[in-house]
Amino acid sequence: MEKLPQDITRQFQEVHMEKTWKVLEQRFSFNLRAWKADFNHYFQSQARGISERQAFAEFGKKKIEPLLNLILKREQYHPTWTNLMRWILKNK
Repeated sequence: MEKLPQDITRQFQEVHMEKTWKVLEQRFSFNLRAWKADFNHYFQSQARGISERQAFAEFGKKKIEPLLNLILKREQYHPTWTNLMRWILKNK
């Protein structure tokens, strides 16, 4: 798994997770109930040492970023998820 930049690792909190879900719902019409259920299943399957924030970052990178890159017509490995997390930290 690709490491997140330090600014995100240090600053991203649970409140930012909720803000991220809101952005995904408002801008991309994500079905939050279904996506949050998928995330909760993913989080429950992680090792005990993985925090919810870390699992959220990994889940977004693995599951959400490919969809966003497809929707936005970006290259497959464009860091859309990392950029979204950074944008949430600075603007929301």
